[in-house]
Amino acid sequence: MRSESELESMSEANLPDGWNIKKLGNKEVAITKSGGTPNRNKSEYFGGDILWVKSGELNDNRIYETEEKLTSLGLQNSSAKVFPPKTLLVALYGATAGKTAVLEVEATTNQAVCAVFPQNESFDCSFLQHQFIYIRPKLLNARSGGAQPNISQTVLSSLDIVLPPLPEQRAIARALRAVQEAKAARQKELALERERKAALMQHLFTYGTRGEARKQTEIGEMPESWGIVKLGEVARIVSGGTPERDTPEYWNGDISWVKTGEINYSTILKTEESITKEGLDNSSARVIQTGALLMAMYGQGVTRGRVAILGIDAAINQACAAILLPDDFSTEFLFFFLTFSYEKIRLLGHGANQKNLNSALIRSIIIPMPSLPEQKEIATLLTSNDKKLSALQRECEALDELFRAMLEEFMTGKLPVQPLLE
Repeated sequence: MRSESELESMSEANLPDGWNIKKLGNKEVAITKSGGTPNRNKSEYFGGDILWVKSGELNDNRIYETEEKLTSLGLQNSSAKVFPPKTLLVALYGATAGKTAVLEVEATTNQAVCAVFPQNESFDCSFLQHQFIYIRPKLLNARSGGAQPNISQTVLSSLDIVLPPLPEQRAIARALRAVQEAKAARQKELALERERKAALMQHLFTYGTRGEARKQTEIGEMPESWGIVKLGEVARIVSGGTPERDTPEYWNGDISWVKTGEINYSTILKTEESITKEGLDNSSARVIQTGALLMAMYGQGVTRGRVAILGIDAAINQACAAILLPDDFSTEFLFFFLTFSYEKIRLLGHGANQKNLNSALIRSIIIPMPSLPEQKEIATLLTSNDKKLSALQRECEALDELFRAMLEEFMTGKLPVQPLLE
């Protein structure tokens, strides 16, 4: 993505023939208007049939329906205005500031949304939406205000907009939309595969793979042949430490060092930081061998209770627990069971402001004990599912990179549009 200075330096001289740069607020280009919100205390103003868009509904998408609707009375008694289809909406403030949507139906908006609609077919709405995605860094930098900076209509009106001839705008929009739709399709597949994994884990940890009768246990229903044990009965739990941050010679060595934020249901092959042998010797950090299972004991947000498998030898900090298993217990099986039990494990944590886990609590976690061959079968099935998830995630990332590259080339006129017109 170009920097703000590069965006500002664009001129018609370095654009293809027929391309122009105009102010968005130029009356020959577009009209911008914001909306309004009826009095929330008047129930008769809401629940009608007039679509009403709020800023939270804008996510560079297309709008066919809205979360709320207004009555004619609500519309008349507010500054809300009805906008036609093919209007571009821009969020002015809040978490979605700078995000856009294209109206595919007639609708009104609240005051946190600005409507932009063309004059004399000066632009294709979908093309302009993509251009807003491209210039969003510049737009966000132009916000003003206190705790919650806003994008003003004045800022929108003063934006320099690149306008190719209308057929080229439409061709560019089609090409970019095709990539976005391909990514959306992959994301849908990814969501379905995640649902499949959740269902598969539920089935495998309830029914196993042998079709045997089931029994009820304190951690739920499971096959009759499975035993249950506390994790501390089969595993050794150890934690690590952090060398002094103020001692430079303890850091940037050749010993990988894991923090809780890097524990995220994956195999850890590299770490953000490393320590030296001296740092290791002068702290409670310890090197854990490849193949060990790690659990985050505390951390911000959803970190606590997450697990990962070490794919390298690495030291760990004091917020990480290494779960060291004997040879007759599958690390991968336990990894998936603890993933499956994430919400229950988090409930074990305690503390005033931030509920933390500790080694004793981790030892108390009750786990199932199928035979080792069945543990491996279950791990193999779930690993196969994870490989599909990883492949779909990589496709989504590749399509996102392709979209960003095409957006850059199209919006600066570097990528020829003519072949798209033929």
